[in-house]
Amino acid sequence: MEAVDSSRNATPVWRSRLKSIVCILGPTASGKSSLGMELARSLNGEIVSCDSIQVYRGFDIGSSKASPEEREEIPHHLIDIVEPTEPFHAGRFMELADAAIEDILSRGKTPLIVGGTNLYFRALIQGLSDTPDIPGDIRAALNRKLELEGLPALHAELQRVDPQWASSLPPTDTQRILRGLGVFYASGQKISSLNDAHQFDEVRYRHRFVSIPLEREDLYRRINDRVLEMMQAGFLDEVECLRRSGVPDSCKPMQAPGYLQLQQVLRGELELDRAVEAIQQSHRRYAKRQLTWLKRTPEVHWWTGPSSLQETQRWWTTRFTDRV
Repeated sequence: MEAVDSSRNATPVWRSRLKSIVCILGPTASGKSSLGMELARSLNGEIVSCDSIQVYRGFDIGSSKASPEEREEIPHHLIDIVEPTEPFHAGRFMELADAAIEDILSRGKTPLIVGGTNLYFRALIQGLSDTPDIPGDIRAALNRKLELEGLPALHAELQRVDPQWASSLPPTDTQRILRGLGVFYASGQKISSLNDAHQFDEVRYRHRFVSIPLEREDLYRRINDRVLEMMQAGFLDEVECLRRSGVPDSCKPMQAPGYLQLQQVLRGELELDRAVEAIQQSHRRYAKRQLTWLKRTPEVHWWTGPSSLQETQRWWTTRFTDRV
């Protein structure tokens, strides 16, 4: 009898050993959270939030956190895990997400990574480039400059020393602006060059990317409506409560869309109706960047309803033979 080559057409060993996850990604207000709940119910899953603001305690309405009822029905991870003034970055997210995924899989459930922070998705799937440590004296000098000259001056400085990295950031991203400058002054190297050298060709998980197709006009309408819903839900009161509790205006989550503009309202620098318009515009700009990244992301599975659910269920049940 002829021997059967069991390795023929088999998944490479290194791939078969990778853990599998389902990633639901896309622009703000596209319906990711609702889809995550639907898939979690169908796939016996738990949700790992991939959102750079939802990690902070107290930032609820402006980050569209899952409701207590939703979190009671489906366990959510990486929500409300740090204080507003604590540093949090992609490397820390990757570490905590790895632990959450391991825990979910150990209990025979499906990890669903849901959110819109593209950098965190890339870190989880492809790893991060090695960047040098920033000495304390350089950190202190940059923080002093931030206090004296303000964030726009630091962003302009970053545009001079690393224009590629600066152009990829919103001008309100304090943490990454400081990191870009810190890496440059500590090592003479640009973060953009380090990222280019890394290539991000590592694959840390077998994954399926799922996203919801929306025409841009429909997406922008949903964004505008969501901001109005946030305001009706008490967004301004939330920001006022955070400030009264001692959360500084300069901390990272307070620079996020919505929180930044409502601080200006509370300081008497901006009328409320103008602030609402500015929040809507800020979210639309953020969504545009998210869409650009999504278009460059290969192997996205576009959600089309019941058939997509069946295809994703099939992918999950056959994950050890499918191609990454």
